[in-house]
Amino acid sequence: MAAFVITVVTAGGLLGLSVLWLAIAGLSPDFLMSLLEQQQPELVEDGLTLDQLRTTVFAVAGAFVVWCVVALVLAGFAMARRAWARRGLMVSAAFSAGACFALVLNAPLVLIPAAAAVATVVCLRRVEVRRWFSLDVR
Repeated sequence: MAAFVITVVTAGGLLGLSVLWLAIAGLSPDFLMSLLEQQQPELVEDGLTLDQLRTTVFAVAGAFVVWCVVALVLAGFAMARRAWARRGLMVSAAFSAGACFALVLNAPLVLIPAAAAVATVVCLRRVEVRRWFSLDVR
């Protein structure tokens, strides 16, 4: 149950943020560019264009949307005692933790989803959880 709740809260939150970034890039690209100029002016000085920025945001946020939806679907099937979903959710969470730890020096805030991902893997690896998935569900 804990892995399900952690996944729903974390993936749901990241899904919401990703949709927000897609909306900003699509509906208010000038606002997006002004944010970039404030946060990382060196990228603008190096010649990053608005079209390049929008394309990057669409690609990254779109990938996050897909990843979050997959994690949410896997969590749902895991709650229905599908062992393949448990394994898939563990793989997704482990990959997520690895990606977060790779980015931690650039964005320390990723420690939050990294901790959630590690907690999900730990919960799903527990002996009693493996036993629960192996019970006959007739």
